[in-house]
Amino acid sequence: MCTIGAIKNKRTNKSYFFKNVDQTEKSIYQEPFFRQGKNHRFLKIPSSNPTEPGVLAGVNEAGLVVLGADGNCMPNYCGGQYSSLDESLVIYERILSECTTTWEAVSRIMKSYQDLSIGGNGDILIVGDRDEAVAMEYTLDCWGVQFRGFNPYLVRSNFFVLLDHLKPLQEENSLHTSSAIRYTDAMRNLSAKGRLNNLEDVFRLVRSHDQGLNAMSICRHGGDGEYFTHGSVVIELAQNAIKAYVCLNSSPCQGKYEIYEF
Repeated sequence: MCTIGAIKNKRTNKSYFFKNVDQTEKSIYQEPFFRQGKNHRFLKIPSSNPTEPGVLAGVNEAGLVVLGADGNCMPNYCGGQYSSLDESLVIYERILSECTTTWEAVSRIMKSYQDLSIGGNGDILIVGDRDEAVAMEYTLDCWGVQFRGFNPYLVRSNFFVLLDHLKPLQEENSLHTSSAIRYTDAMRNLSAKGRLNNLEDVFRLVRSHDQGLNAMSICRHGGDGEYFTHGSVVIELAQNAIKAYVCLNSSPCQGKYEIYEF
């Protein structure tokens, strides 16, 4: 149950992408590494065993980024068990391995999800490159797609923005409540500087505790059985450089980010 976003700084012409990895039980994530894919070398941030297909997030040498957040809707609702997760993570890795542009990735994702009938609570993801970013909301046979276009940023939690008719009632689903709060907090933080958000602003956002040290903040600190942030990824795309800052097995407010460069 993650918070993801894409930001464009119009002054420096740099693009930033971020993802906080949230979970209810601690996993031990393995160190990221570079892998040569079918068409592109990419940074693999393993979802579990590094030898198994699937990534939590990643970027390839062409500057294509994939971030996922999981969905949150009532059709086929199955509590904390998201049947789409493993299949989605495999598709993320294939996109990084084979695709070059955002448009190519969007088309490939839509076809893959439809072919595989990925279900559960659906999925929410952001794909992008140096020039564009797209937020994609999905549940069985239903899509909502938003282009960043001239807007300086896109944000998603596990909160459907475009497919709002699928949102569960807050009193029926506490996951929806936390997702709505994190989405609102992220949008408010980014609106302070708009088109001028920079790398420091992104790190400030992924470490933020606007709702306190609990499961409702973007940097989540939930108690037993609640969500807490156990990893964070920030990707910086300049015209001639790609950097990924990765913090795993710790909250971003306490852990250290390791830098990976192409």
